[in-house]
Amino acid sequence: MSGGHEPNPVTLRLSQSGESVQGNFWEQVGGRPTFEKLVRAFYDGIRTDEVLLPMYPEADVPVVQLSLDRSLTPQQHLALAKSLAPLRDEGVLVIGSGDIVHNLRVDFRQPAPLPWAIAFNEKAKALITAGDAEALADYEALGPEAVASINSAEHYLPLLYVLALRGESDKVGFFNDDVFAALSMTSVMLGDISKAA
Repeated sequence: MSGGHEPNPVTLRLSQSGESVQGNFWEQVGGRPTFEKLVRAFYDGIRTDEVLLPMYPEADVPVVQLSLDRSLTPQQHLALAKSLAPLRDEGVLVIGSGDIVHNLRVDFRQPAPLPWAIAFNEKAKALITAGDAEALADYEALGPEAVASINSAEHYLPLLYVLALRGESDKVGFFNDDVFAALSMTSVMLGDISKAA
């Protein structure tokens, strides 16, 4: 991890008495039996989602929406995301929705991309391609372009969840690669990118 230390592990509590469980997140939530129970409950989510329904008209993909814990550091988010890797092994599609560059404090009457926004978008793409999720989690160390681009991290953190699940053989693709003023609409795809439309 960047910064020279490991983030604190996530601990789940089993009871009010505070008994905790050890192991990774997958084991803590009960492994495959719990996963199968949850999947049955979540298939309905796709039936009403206007983005996913055209992609999966048979509604045969489980959908679970996660909230971000704003009290965690980006490094802790990355560690938590890595604990979700067994879900990908079970065939769960992971989508992170946000922006690499997201600064609404600029004047949008001038839609030309700002130089610092373009610079950080390109730097982030290079780090994504290189597989350096740790550097992206330590974005404040990436310079003033990164700090200006991520003035509110809730739009950036979903990227870390997707990158944490990247397998060694996964290819990286970018599409919708555009910067408008201080918003990057760049989309990242990992895995078998030959299926991208």
